[in-house]
Amino acid sequence: MSLPHVLAIEPATFQLRRATADESVVGTMQLTFIPGLARQGALRAQIEAVRVREDCRSFGLGRAVIQWAIDEARRRGCALVQLTSDKQRTDAHRFYARLGFVDSHEGLISRLARRKPVCRMRRVPRQGTCRGGAWSVPCGP
Repeated sequence: MSLPHVLAIEPATFQLRRATADESVVGTMQLTFIPGLARQGALRAQIEAVRVREDCRSFGLGRAVIQWAIDEARRRGCALVQLTSDKQRTDAHRFYARLGFVDSHEGLISRLARRKPVCRMRRVPRQGTCRGGAWSVPCGP
């Protein structure tokens, strides 16, 4: 099943967002809305695939992406926003902590058969403005 097919089936359950600079993708984020039994059936938002191209970091784009996700989760009535991050990404953990996220759970994974990625961000240095949806910050040296 291709990604566009999944989007067509359940367009309200998750959103893929991208930030662009000079028509190049410089950031991505996936926001998934998860109904559940926990917390008295509360709706949760799961943030995943937060990536900002290296030369566009430290200009506020990551903060804008996360803030957009939090605002969208609130708008949809979610009780909480959650995310996971690889244990080795200590810089990312500090970034998320500055945005108000707290270390609250231990996560476990079980790897299944490997699939080819749908797409991959290219690391192409560019100057310009990093923008995407409501996000717009200068990037580049």
